[in-house]
Amino acid sequence: MIGLLKGFFNVIFLFGILVVWSINGAWADENQLQNMDARLRTIENYLETLRPTLLNFSGNIQEGLASYTRELEKNLDAYTQQLQESLDDQLAGQQDRKVILDTRSHAFQKVVTNTGIFLISVDKMEAVSNGYRLYLQIGNINYADFRNFTLRLIWGAPWNAGSKLSREQWRQSLMGAEYSFEGRLEKGKWNSVEVDLIPASAQQMEYIECEMGVASIELEK
Repeated sequence: MIGLLKGFFNVIFLFGILVVWSINGAWADENQLQNMDARLRTIENYLETLRPTLLNFSGNIQEGLASYTRELEKNLDAYTQQLQESLDDQLAGQQDRKVILDTRSHAFQKVVTNTGIFLISVDKMEAVSNGYRLYLQIGNINYADFRNFTLRLIWGAPWNAGSKLSREQWRQSLMGAEYSFEGRLEKGKWNSVEVDLIPASAQQMEYIECEMGVASIELEK
């Protein structure tokens, strides 16, 4: 009898222990679930705030790439036009036939003509009615005198790669005129020549292109 009672109390004791363990385990599981749920909500909130940032970052990247592509295409177009014009001039034998006059200095430049090489510089420039007058110096470095020469001048505002105008459109916007002279270009000397560029503004004097041709030559017997 005593043995049975001891066995019954042992079972009750063990059952109590199991109940306590079960309650503690359920409480622990519930706490873990609550902690996990809180962490999930934190992650969800972070993702919600991160999404607009990622979308904005992606938009900035796309806009930056598009702007870079447009600028690259513009620079490539300008370079292609300059390269084509340079190739065209060389193929046509125009290299050194066209020179850009510098109105700010007296530096001379070499100009190639149909009869040989001459030197040309701008001595001075002054305003006239509706334009400007250039005082040119043409150096005849040859061993002969020349007569009946022409100067073909083109002037206008300078072109830059950032302009909305293409190089071809800019060329079409320039002014131009041809000047004929019956005087003599004496050998071994600087020869003075005056030309009026009309119409012309101060800005249009920043780019002046010059080409020269000679009709006749005088040689000593």
